[in-house]
Amino acid sequence: MANQWFRLYAEFVTDPKVQMLSEQDQRRYIMVLCLRCSNGDVTLQDEEVAFQLRISNEEWMKSKSAFMAKNLTDDNNRPVAWDVRQYVSDSSNERVKRLRQRRKDAGLSAQSNIKKSVREAVLEECGNACVYCGSKEDLTIDHKTPVERGGNESKDNLQVACRPCNADKRNMTHDEYSSWNGRVTLQKRHQNTDTDTDTDTEKTKTIRAPRFDVRAHLSSLGVPDQIAIDWIAHRRAKRATPTRTAIDGIARQAEAAGLYLCDALGMCCERGWTGFKADWLTTQQPTGRRQTVTETRTETVATLTGRIRHANQLEERDITPGLLRIAK
Repeated sequence: MANQWFRLYAEFVTDPKVQMLSEQDQRRYIMVLCLRCSNGDVTLQDEEVAFQLRISNEEWMKSKSAFMAKNLTDDNNRPVAWDVRQYVSDSSNERVKRLRQRRKDAGLSAQSNIKKSVREAVLEECGNACVYCGSKEDLTIDHKTPVERGGNESKDNLQVACRPCNADKRNMTHDEYSSWNGRVTLQKRHQNTDTDTDTDTEKTKTIRAPRFDVRAHLSSLGVPDQIAIDWIAHRRAKRATPTRTAIDGIARQAEAAGLYLCDALGMCCERGWTGFKADWLTTQQPTGRRQTVTETRTETVATLTGRIRHANQLEERDITPGLLRIAK
């Protein structure tokens, strides 16, 4: 592997065993770590180490004795506890090998070969946003049904997911992950995206803006909590992200139709609409505007309490205690 790297912990500057070494030996110890990283399990003889450090054999033997006395290296010039301090996840070789084997077992090529045109079509279809959290940062192409579970690379099995959601989804299908009780994790994902799977080249991590809280926004607009939950689930089932822009658009159309926002959202759930337009009501109900839930409730209360509407006039009538209790 080109340009290999290893972990050097911050405690290096406070570790008494290291700090008791001379500055010269501290530098040589770091060079020994570099040699271990680049040579793997190959045992380097004392002469080879001395040559790599560009020092004499006598100088190396003095440094080696100091390292062994503090249990930093063993007699074979290997750093002590190297495998404990360097994680398997630091190398992508095994992960890539397992992934390629799973793809072969599924009858696919060893490497993903999704065409650029297919990627662009999937991104456009998903609105260039993660289908789970709505993020538009660090996007990846995700399989609705994972390859190891029989999924393929056709467009119908592809969707857009941000890298944190994709990693959290693991080998679950889209439906399993959507119904999984982990949405709190999705909302807090931007706070900690380090999964200890560093690659050879560190990428600059983007600081994300806080995620849009759909339910809180709908609640601030007076939408009952249950209608908000149903509408959000309905939008996600339609592969449509419940964004602020979508909500504002539906609110404008609801006002044009003389409806409250909650009535428009409830109608979307009942009729299977992804969006909402006032013209749709005019087309489907030529006889007049549909009575809203609030108007129906007001008329029912008026009927029960004796205030009945006749020829646009309110008329009083006596009611029984039973009806009054129902109205309350």
